[in-house]
Order: sequence, then C-alpha cells, then structure tokens
Amino acid sequence: HEKCASSYGNVSNTYRLLGDYENALHYQLKKMNILEDIVANASEMEECHRMVAVFYRFQNKHELSLKYAIKALDYGKKAFEKAPIRLAFSYTCLANCQKEAGLYDDALKNYYTAIDIYTLADDVNGIEQVIEKINEIKKANNNELK
Repeated sequence: HEKCASSYGNVSNTYRLLGDYENALHYQLKKMNILEDIVANASEMEECHRMVAVFYRFQNKHELSLKYAIKALDYGKKAFEKAPIRLAFSYTCLANCQKEAGLYDDALKNYYTAIDIYTLADDVNGIEQVIEKINEIKKANNNELK
C-alpha cells in the first residue's frame, strides 16, 4: 500500500507540474486514502492535506481548500515540533487559502505566525515570500504595509 501511495503522489506531482490541478487532486486524494488506511505518520498526512488544499485553492473551491489546510496545520503541529520551517509551510498554506477566500484578517494572523517561525529559523527567503502575500492583502484593502 505504501508504494502505491508514493506512486499516486508522483502522478499527482506530474499533473501539478502540467497545471492540471483536477487530475493532480484526484491522485492526491487516492494517496490520502491509502495513507489514512495504513495510519501514516503526521508528517506524510500534513504534506498530503496541504497539497489537497492547494489543488482546491487553484480550482477556487475555497471551502474545501480551507478544510484541508486546517487539517494540514493540525498534522503539522503534531509532526514538526523539531522542524519549525515545515510548520511555517502549514501556516502559510492556510493563510493562502484564507486570503483567496477573502478572509483577510485570519490570513494575516497566520502569515504573521509564519513570519515568527521563519524569523526564529533565520529564513530570510521565507520571510520575504510571506511579506509579499501580506502586501497583496494590504493593497487589496488600499492600505500599504509600512
């Protein structure tokens, strides 16, 4: 089963690279079902749920993207105590889904949490990427980040 899950993940990634998010989602969900059946570790579940959230977000299915991003963050909190940058990915994913759904206050809260994590890890690139997203929200609200 585990090898099948990995294969589905590879197929999903191929479709993602081709920009075919519907098929990428289809194979990621197949992977998720197998991982749930074999009771995979929290790290694998976080990544799988995060990718499903991204694919739903790319299809403008905001309710579903939020559902899976929240689950990804829950798994991330369990899995990444000793790998904070991976946890920052979970916060950023949820914030991106919230931003696309127009939940700007919630998105900002999670972006700032990600920045805190990136700052502790001294990850300048991560900080810069999140600040870009914050600026997009500020511009949408006609309120530039100062």
